[in-house]
Amino acid sequence: MSERIIVFNHSPNHLLLYKTILNAHGYEVFTYQQDMADFREVEAIQPRLIILGNVTGTYDDELDIVGEIRAHAQTHETPILIVTTAATHMLNYERIRAFGNIYTMTKPFDALQLLLAVKQALGSSEDVTSH
Repeated sequence: MSERIIVFNHSPNHLLLYKTILNAHGYEVFTYQQDMADFREVEAIQPRLIILGNVTGTYDDELDIVGEIRAHAQTHETPILIVTTAATHMLNYERIRAFGNIYTMTKPFDALQLLLAVKQALGSSEDVTSH
């Protein structure tokens, strides 16, 4: 069974990009536009990684969503990859570190950078250039 990844992003085009890249490398990808409508669905998927792209909606920023994810036992320790601008990363660095098991990737990014960030978050040393 392939590893399951959930991706949240406000853009259907970006969701398709994530899904295309990650599916091509054997991941099972679940995409959600905007934010979580019902956390029970996320828990049922049992993701090995959650990727937070540019998310708008009921949360002020991605770190509010991280707090929601960490509040649930099923995903309390699930690695989270936050895709953000360099400026936002610098502003939120201390808040990001406080949550633990959080990885960041600045945008723009290419497919190789995404795959390397995913491998790092999952603790894998597999060569991503061989696919």
